[in-house]
Amino acid sequence: MGTDIADKLRYIIANYNNLPPVAVYTKANLFKYITQPEFDRVKNNSWFTPLLTLSHKETKYDGTEEYIKRHGTDKDVSYYKDGIYWELNNLWYLNEHPVRHDPKEVMKTLGIDTLEYVPFAPGSNYILTAEDIRRHPVEFYHKLLNYVNWAVYPGESMLIERGLYTIFR
Repeated sequence: MGTDIADKLRYIIANYNNLPPVAVYTKANLFKYITQPEFDRVKNNSWFTPLLTLSHKETKYDGTEEYIKRHGTDKDVSYYKDGIYWELNNLWYLNEHPVRHDPKEVMKTLGIDTLEYVPFAPGSNYILTAEDIRRHPVEFYHKLLNYVNWAVYPGESMLIERGLYTIFR
């Protein structure tokens, strides 16, 4: 229940008082979200590090590459700045995933409710320190887990994915 987000939250809750000084919190398919050379450059970092590619490109049939325009529009709905991916914060992704909780409430909890664009690492992959995590009390992580603990792939997990950068930063 709750995708990899729930797994990460369960680990944080269970080990809150005994977290390792630095750990990698990632999905099993990490290299869908970052290239091996990009990962190799940062894998030994001992500080907060989002793990993401800095060039989401796709190869067209003619062999040329272009930046991916997301959400079926040519509008600038995403961009990179300061080493992080920024995406239009308009809840477009909830069209395909059900939610049980008010999305605005979840976004407010995460501190992203007033942002026009939200910074995050697609895939929710980060190198984190125990200090990054302990900026919030364990009850905060319980609250986040309760948001996602009702379905295998709840929309709330996508909201939390978009809020992790902000809460750990």
